Amino acid sequence: MPKERYPLVEAFGSPYELGIQHGRAVPERIRRFIDIILESATSAERSKDIILQRALRSVPLLEEYCPNLLEEIRGLKDGAKIRFEEAVLLQLRGAVANYSEEACTTFAISGAGTCDRRMFIGQNSDMEPQQEEVGILLHLIPSKGPRILMWTFAGNLGYHGMNSEGVAHFANSLGGGPKGRFGLSHYPLKRAMLEQVSLQSVFQLLDRYPVASNGNYTMCDGTGAYYNVELTSEGYGRQGPGDGGFIAHSNHYLCSPWACPENHANSIADSFPRLDRMRTLIEEKYGRVTLANVQAFLSDHSNAPTSICRHLPSPSGGNSKTVCAMIAEPTAGMFYVCKGNPCAGSWKSYQV
Repeated sequence: MPKERYPLVEAFGSPYELGIQHGRAVPERIRRFIDIILESATSAERSKDIILQRALRSVPLLEEYCPNLLEEIRGLKDGAKIRFEEAVLLQLRGAVANYSEEACTTFAISGAGTCDRRMFIGQNSDMEPQQEEVGILLHLIPSKGPRILMWTFAGNLGYHGMNSEGVAHFANSLGGGPKGRFGLSHYPLKRAMLEQVSLQSVFQLLDRYPVASNGNYTMCDGTGAYYNVELTSEGYGRQGPGDGGFIAHSNHYLCSPWACPENHANSIADSFPRLDRMRTLIEEKYGRVTLANVQAFLSDHSNAPTSICRHLPSPSGGNSKTVCAMIAEPTAGMFYVCKGNPCAGSWKSYQV
């Protein structure tokens, strides 16, 4: 029996047309995702109506920094037959909800590290298992700009993935760091990054984008350039590839001034052994890494259950497991995705 896969949603045309096709394709998943966000975010002090009204505070920033995305949000509303404020809320997710630890592991391996000069970049995305209910593969073919292929949640217009120019990015949460500020959530930023044609234009975007919170991004473009960026509400630190020919990252800061004992104490404890393990796995195969090797790295169970391939129950009391494994091969335009734990799932290949 074939393993379960995330549904593929394809959309074509103008921003509004992209949104309306997306909304019509998976309306039930979109409504379920709205419920998941609201169930996590509500409290005695914050009703669902209050949360939805607060979501609208992002609209002027969306209009200023990503007006095309705002049009896509309007299309999403009409396609899924939801309220406008609900469509905006879908772009905020973690900015309003109270999720347990999200313990992702990212990597980028240069062509020099692989057996046939193929660059690989990707991650395991670790979060609450209910997120599997709302995950999708979103393939966008816009009237203008590069084609985009991403793993995301139904109704969320920006998450992990790649584009037809070879720009790809994957992300980690970070422990501690600068305090949040009023600004845009990182989901519209992730989408805007996938609308760029090079890392140079990505960095220009990061210089002006008013991000509200902190996060890590492992990224590359079609030239084979790759970097790691720890983006915070006070600026960002950038790591080049260095002499090792690869990058690995988990959930603690590596860049100064944020790589400090105070922030490390606020990080997920198993972030440190997971990072060490990913580095070791890549180093052991460096110069001859294959796609099958990378799939095996993401299935690794060293220090289980809080391993690279993360399982429940978590000894820390968290509710985080691997819900999706992803590998991009930017120069070939290929994206490989496995639903759930890659040790047990089935990989599916997609062409951007």
